[in-house]
Amino acid sequence: MNKQELIEFLISNETPFKVQGDTIEVRGHLDLRALPVTALPDNLRVTQSLLLCGTQVERLPTNLTVGLHLSLSSTPVQALPEDIQVSGDVYVDGTGIKEYPEGLNIGGEIFGVAEPDVMAPFYPEGLNSSHEPKL
Repeated sequence: MNKQELIEFLISNETPFKVQGDTIEVRGHLDLRALPVTALPDNLRVTQSLLLCGTQVERLPTNLTVGLHLSLSSTPVQALPEDIQVSGDVYVDGTGIKEYPEGLNIGGEIFGVAEPDVMAPFYPEGLNSSHEPKL
């Protein structure tokens, strides 16, 4: 999904957004679950949650900012970009993510599958999070 395709999607779904220079700011949630999406444009800002569950997105855009939660469950994403900013939790169950960028800066926790049907927070070394690990 390139920048123009995203704009057309937002218009057709009556999702409030603003374009400023190279940045698209989605005002609210961006729910792309199970849609045939393989990519997103760089410089994307979502003021609430970005839901990519079940999409075929392989790589997250550079300069991605998410104001609430980021759900990557059951996607082929292999890595988080170094410049990603997420204010809430990140869900990575069912992805190929095995390592995290040094100094990853999120406001919540990273959740992945610890045991079948159990979600548990994960704290990679160097994570900058406003939450303390619960032991």
